[in-house]
Amino acid sequence: MKIRQKFLTGLLAALALALFIGCAARPADKPYRCTVEVVCGDALAHPDALGDARLLEILPDDGVMLRPMDVDFDAGDTAWDAFRTAAQSAKLQYETDGTGESAYLIGIGNLYTGDAGDQSGWLFEVNGQSPDVGCGRYELRDGDAVTFRYVYDFNEYFAE
Repeated sequence: MKIRQKFLTGLLAALALALFIGCAARPADKPYRCTVEVVCGDALAHPDALGDARLLEILPDDGVMLRPMDVDFDAGDTAWDAFRTAAQSAKLQYETDGTGESAYLIGIGNLYTGDAGDQSGWLFEVNGQSPDVGCGRYELRDGDAVTFRYVYDFNEYFAE
């Protein structure tokens, strides 16, 4: 009797744990997950280049506008889709030029392309690499880490 009771107790505990983990993992309608973050440390590293000194007052001291946020997504969703989901969830201001595959982020958190000079602006990386396509065309894979990064000088960034 004790063996059967221990077995049933163990089985119920295992089922409860599996149910808890399964429910917490991701919604059934969004089978994949990535992280999205937004950083602007390069702008802070060049404060003299900022055309508007008020930007220093609104930019976060640590250069992180959005800490890595989990975003659930469907097959075929793009980095742009994940960014919009994260930005809307965090109530992060953004502005684009174009839509869909041709979407280009011209401003995030009131920091715009050109605010730190002619070669400054927003780009995105996936798993630490800059894709050869725009964020509206890059199809996400489960586990991708997407970073939207403000750079002081595109030429310097791509020369590295």
